[in-house]
Amino acid sequence: MKKQDLIEHNERISEWVHSLKEAGDEAWLAPTAEGKWPPAAIISHMLFWDQFSLTERFPYFAEGAKLPNFPDFQKINDEAEVYALSGAAKEEILRQFAETRARIIQLLEGLDDSDLDKEFFIGGNKISAREYFMDFAEHDLHHKEQVEQFLNSRRG
Repeated sequence: MKKQDLIEHNERISEWVHSLKEAGDEAWLAPTAEGKWPPAAIISHMLFWDQFSLTERFPYFAEGAKLPNFPDFQKINDEAEVYALSGAAKEEILRQFAETRARIIQLLEGLDDSDLDKEFFIGGNKISAREYFMDFAEHDLHHKEQVEQFLNSRRG
């Protein structure tokens, strides 16, 4: 993906998440399937990983940099779920998501396309900034599909 493609992906995901304000509160908090998170926790999960990337990854993307391995995925996911189900207002989660994605878009806009090809290490794994952003774009699309299928099934 080119830089502009990544920017447009993040803009579209942000717009889609904003559209979830129209989801009823019951659907917002209902599990998407047996043993699965509700949309509230899915969006919170995306938000928490965006916040992690903004503070613990993006500032350190440099050729040859050695970044620590990813933290305990389950810990961050559990924190996101607790936050989403703790009574946090849907509008607040959506606002935080929009603000965080706007910061990611701003960061991308400030990069040269060649900056995305800088390779660094996360733990023992070599990855480029472009690959990192693409992995998160795939992650976004996975969760978008999950939420859309759930909401469509509720509409009948």
